[in-house]
Amino acid sequence: MNKIIKNFSIKRISRENISSFQNLVKNHCPKKKHIFCKNKDLINFYYNYNNKKKTNLIGLYKKDKLIATMGLIPNKNWDKKLKEDYFLAFTLKSRSADHPMFNFLDYIYNKIKPKFLAASGIHLGTAGKILERLCEIKLFSHYYIRNPILTPKISKNLISSKKRLHSNNPIELNLKITNKITKLPRSNYCPIKSKIYYTKKYLENFYHKYFVMNFYSEHKLEFFFICRKIEIEKYNIKILRIIDFHGILPARGCLVNAITNYLIDNNIEYIDILCHGFRDHILENVGFLKKTTKQKIPDHFAPYTGKDANLNFCILINKYKKNIILLKGDGDQDRPSLI
Repeated sequence: MNKIIKNFSIKRISRENISSFQNLVKNHCPKKKHIFCKNKDLINFYYNYNNKKKTNLIGLYKKDKLIATMGLIPNKNWDKKLKEDYFLAFTLKSRSADHPMFNFLDYIYNKIKPKFLAASGIHLGTAGKILERLCEIKLFSHYYIRNPILTPKISKNLISSKKRLHSNNPIELNLKITNKITKLPRSNYCPIKSKIYYTKKYLENFYHKYFVMNFYSEHKLEFFFICRKIEIEKYNIKILRIIDFHGILPARGCLVNAITNYLIDNNIEYIDILCHGFRDHILENVGFLKKTTKQKIPDHFAPYTGKDANLNFCILINKYKKNIILLKGDGDQDRPSLI
């Protein structure tokens, strides 16, 4: 297979031609009745929030016929002032076409020129093998805090932290729940995000309901988590997933007491976070426990499959000198699959 497919054109799919993208999904996606076939508003939310003439869907064309597509999700989709940080997303080709990954990457590298480019939830088929030639594919780290008084229904073998305050972390962090972001705490992580980004992508999301867990030491806001509560009706249980983060985790702080109280008060089985880039053992220092291979925490809830979380990622371009933090919410990994 040649790296670059010849005699084809590649360009962004226009807003007016989203139907051609939907037809490609309808006719060639292995997943029958994919949500993109039915919901144009969802496509616009993730690929053209600001209603521009051209979307962030790249199309590969043969004689003006769309034969393959790749979604790009830039953080500036929700805040135009943000930098050129992109995530690879939904990729699909017609059954007769060679895999267009090199075409798409060539276009991205030479036309878009991102400051940061990553992908998560990579299927280890042809596309995954191509990405493996270019970068290292890793697994997200997985951390949790379990409700100590609730009998687990969907998780397995999680250890109960119980209520404790680490002797070497004397500052107990206070929790405040809000539905909006009042201010951004100081942060030294990348990719760079903003109050507008968090608000438009999460708090004004049309498809999922998110809220903010703000953590204070005394009266100082140290950091916040963007969270989503998920109900699994089959088991009559709720879980809490951390989707995004902003701020700096304090080396001498503990949040396990505040979170445990919240889990107990709201009858939630556990809270978890899929992430990459937190330094040293800072998450464990503040109270989270790292998931082991003998433990199970499901990842897919719509529909619920019970399958253990095993989310991967890779970084293709990184021009930042600061530490990179990636979470479940980056790109489209928390995009709804059912409405």
